[in-house]
Amino acid sequence: MKVPMMDYPENEGHHPIEPTQPVTPFYSGSDIPLTHPYPSTGYLDNPYIIAPPPPKKPHKHRFFMVSILVVALMFFGASLFFYLAATHQESVAPVAPTAVPTIPPTPGPTVTPTVHPYTAQDILNEMITHNLRVDGPAYGESLAYFFYGAPYDDVVSIPFQSSAIWGVAGSGSGGYCDSCVGLWVYSSYDVATVVQQKLNTDGSIAEQTPAQGPTPYPVVTHYGRCVANGVSGTPYAAIMQQFCV
Repeated sequence: MKVPMMDYPENEGHHPIEPTQPVTPFYSGSDIPLTHPYPSTGYLDNPYIIAPPPPKKPHKHRFFMVSILVVALMFFGASLFFYLAATHQESVAPVAPTAVPTIPPTPGPTVTPTVHPYTAQDILNEMITHNLRVDGPAYGESLAYFFYGAPYDDVVSIPFQSSAIWGVAGSGSGGYCDSCVGLWVYSSYDVATVVQQKLNTDGSIAEQTPAQGPTPYPVVTHYGRCVANGVSGTPYAAIMQQFCV
């Protein structure tokens, strides 16, 4: 059974109360609703339940910064490595060797062979001392005493220092004698060697040429600076070998 609404004087001028919507609270000065940031897990209803920690923030930003730092360090290290390598290569660039002046060896003193000062007369005196026969010696005669004309002209022209001609069979050297021998002393061993060689060569030529009268042919003995004719195989040659040095 409905009970009719009664009009009361005190209600005059007032509207009846209508049902209202629940009011959502907002943060002060903003349109953001003030709601609990976490879903209900039951701990709000039970004060003895410990609330879980808030979720950790993602580390994407930190990882990105670390990656950039690592790449930068690698790039800097590579640049430093190439710079040091280029600097080292320049520092060890091959240096052209300095030419060392070649110092020629100091020449030793020139050894001059000792030339004993002897003459043909000195050698002849040694022969006399050794009891060898020396008849009518003559000094200063050239090879032309025995060898004259062609082909002896070249060897006769070679200068000598001293000479001696003597007889060995009882005749002196005055005029031409078949039994005479001769000795010539030259300035050096080399000059005496040349004289020996030319006398042998010229004698061979002379033997092939028809002789114009008596013609002597050289029988040469050579020791030291001495050249002798006609003493080969005799005691006179032994004295020459000993004293013609």
